[in-house]
Formats: sequence, C-alpha cells, structure tokens
Amino acid sequence: MTNPEPVRPDKVSAPLTRWVHTGVEAPYKLDVQGLVMQETGRGVAYSAELIHPEHGVVGRISNEERGGPTTFHSYAHEKFRDRDLTAFVAQCRQDGEPLDPTGVGVEILLDEVINEGNYTDLVAEMRRNGNFLVRSFEPRTEDNDGVRRGPALVYTRPVLRRAARDNLASELAKEPEHRLAEAAFWQMFHGQEWVPLLPESALTAEQTTARIDEVVALHKATTSPEGVMCRQLEDGMYAFSTLVRSRFTLIGDGTDFVNTQRWCQCKRRVAKPVRFERWSIRDGLLESGTAHAAKSCRRLVTVD
Repeated sequence: MTNPEPVRPDKVSAPLTRWVHTGVEAPYKLDVQGLVMQETGRGVAYSAELIHPEHGVVGRISNEERGGPTTFHSYAHEKFRDRDLTAFVAQCRQDGEPLDPTGVGVEILLDEVINEGNYTDLVAEMRRNGNFLVRSFEPRTEDNDGVRRGPALVYTRPVLRRAARDNLASELAKEPEHRLAEAAFWQMFHGQEWVPLLPESALTAEQTTARIDEVVALHKATTSPEGVMCRQLEDGMYAFSTLVRSRFTLIGDGTDFVNTQRWCQCKRRVAKPVRFERWSIRDGLLESGTAHAAKSCRRLVTVD
C-alpha cells in the first residue's frame, strides 16, 4: 500500500470570507470608494473605484444603465486586471451556488461589490444617526431565478418591540410597491446580520410564565422601602423593577441601564456584549438584544 501524496500548502483552500449584505463568499473582501449613483430613464447608473485589500485602488466599476453590462476597467494591470478578476470570481459563491466566471458571474460579482458597498455605507449611517434598516428577502424557489434582496428602507430609530414590527409589516403590506412575493419576507439589520423582521419566539408559553413568576416572587420578597428590586435570577440575569407599571428589565451584568435608542460606535469592544430583556407581566417579553457592556457606552450591539 502506498502512502497518499502530501497536500502542498498552495493547494490548500483558504476559508472564504462571507460578505454580510449580499451573501457572497469570496477569498477576500473587495470594497469600493467614491460611489456615484444616478437615476436614468432605464434605471440607476453607477460607478465606483474598486479597492483591493492588498493593492488599494485597482480600477473602476461602472454601468451606464443603457442595457449594457457592468464593467471593470483596470488602473493597475500589473496588480489586478481582468483575468485576475475572472480567477477571483471562479472561487466565489453566492447563497450556496458558485459564480460562473465564463458567463455572467463576473457581472454579478461586480454588481454585488457595489451593493455591498452601498449597504455598508447605510449601516455606517444607521450607527451614526440611530436609524433602523429593513429590506425584503425572497429565497431561491422553483419559480424564480435566485435569491432577491430588496433595497434598504431606512427608519429614524431602532424598532425593538415585536408589536411595533408587526405594525410596520402591516403598514408596508398596504403599499403596492412593498407587497411581497409569496415566498418573500421582511428582514432587519440587527446590528451584525440580516435576520427576519418577525422572528419566531425563542421562548415557549411555559418558559414565559416561569420567568414572570420568578421575578414577581422575588419582588414580593424584597425589603426595599421604595419597592425597587435588583436581584440575580437563577440563570445569572439581574432583574430590575419597581413593578409600579407591571414591567421589569433583565440585564446580564447588574448595571441597570442600556441605551436602546442608539447604536454602539466604539472601535473596540473588549468585553462580551451584555444581554438585556424588557418584560411586561401582562404581555411577556417586549424587546431584547445585546449592548456594549462598558459603562461609558451601554448602546445597542444587536437587537433580537
């Protein structure tokens, strides 16, 4: 029996990098700068400079929206030219499917570089201004030609409560331009990923009742003359409540404040984000997510 041939280092496939907003998996991230978009009679024309992570600006992506393809014009033929782009596309996937470098895969990739950059700018603006992003998402089905991601709709503040999101989805359904295809649904950017706007509850009815009963029992046993409670629950969360309005807040680190109106913009988060939950004795879990644990911040990292 012969020994198998050892795998050469240059034959080992490196893990792919996932582009958060477009579902592309690629050897590395390509960025853009100077994105210019303009409405035309046929659609939206656009152009931007392509940024390679090692070589910097290597060319321009453009589409004049006259029925032609999205094209790449290289500035640096010795560093990154058309054939390098084709080789790059051959290693890429989107939504689990490979991009075909001999067909429209290159054009798809160039369009998604633009889309990824546009979404990245919107997320940066969301963090600065305390906005909230929603988009439609249609998965691949037998009746369409692939996954479809709608343009981002921007709202002026984070929408944490499920009841408010239900209302938002209902309002969108009333507008013809926002009516969804049969398999489509709404997504929100939760701070790190695109997730369903209306997720299924992570708690059963029994778990919800048990949580409320635990907090009510602790509150009844409190000896604070103001009736203010700060007690640690069995799972480590801290409960804060006066129960004056039949509501209580759970926070993972014992600090009784999170700012749910603003997004964390800190460059570094040394500590793991802290979880928070806001509850109503009558309605159960109202809103939840994570916040930067640092007392100088306490702003949103993700929303559930």
